[in-house]
Amino acid sequence: MHFRLFNANNAAFLGVTIAFGAVALAMVLGYFGEWRDPDCQVYPVQTLPSPSGVRSAVHEQEACGSTDQLRTTVVVRSANPSGSTSMTLVFSSLTGSALGIMSVGQRSLPLLLRWNGDAELMVGYPADVKPEASTASAAGLRVVLEPIKPLR
Repeated sequence: MHFRLFNANNAAFLGVTIAFGAVALAMVLGYFGEWRDPDCQVYPVQTLPSPSGVRSAVHEQEACGSTDQLRTTVVVRSANPSGSTSMTLVFSSLTGSALGIMSVGQRSLPLLLRWNGDAELMVGYPADVKPEASTASAAGLRVVLEPIKPLR
């Protein structure tokens, strides 16, 4: 008796197995793809214009529903003579203290923003936070990062 390794039954079984495996792989990748792409929202916390109004410091927070991490940034927007606006990141911090439902200010890192003239911005942040952005001067702007005691 001659036994054939490849016949119609084996081909059908192999096809069904490959199709099932492809569907299972697509489902797993879809699940983990969603896990890696959390639902993130950015909210403005405060905006502080410079004394002349040419610049403004904008404190924003970004929180994602699937993590407890909170990204806090301060961006300085400057009006150029040409009418365009430039933005400079002057402070950035990533903390794991975002708790509760997301709404403006509820999950924000408390920052103290103060303009010392049009060319100097002081950013006060909690002493236990490590800022990611440097204090390097950018676009004629001096930024002073200063750790402060917790606001209570």
